[in-house]
Amino acid sequence: MRKASGVLAVYRGKLCIIRASGGRGWTIPKGGVEKGLTRKESAAKEAFEEAGLIGHIKDKVGDVVLVKQGVLQQIAVFSMVVSMLSDKYPEKKRRDRKFVNREEALKKLPAVYHELVRNL
Repeated sequence: MRKASGVLAVYRGKLCIIRASGGRGWTIPKGGVEKGLTRKESAAKEAFEEAGLIGHIKDKVGDVVLVKQGVLQQIAVFSMVVSMLSDKYPEKKRRDRKFVNREEALKKLPAVYHELVRNL
């Protein structure tokens, strides 16, 4: 099982969702944990690379297990308080970034994230 980490990022009271890498649907910033990084550090790195989010990674809100590209992944999801948005980040041209209220996040995100969003 591949270890990954991600964030439920809050900026001015709204959650950040991003366009999935395949362009189909919405997701949260997440990715595999790189060698030498903790899951929290990896979550912060993914938040910046995929959405230009800079801030404080707080508590782990839960784990999500899913299959991505045929690989089973265990994603540790952390809460993040965003203090700054960058307009320049590595995946800007590949992903849309959107800030939504909790209800809209529940409509757009895959069901696997719903419990975490509700408990945030």
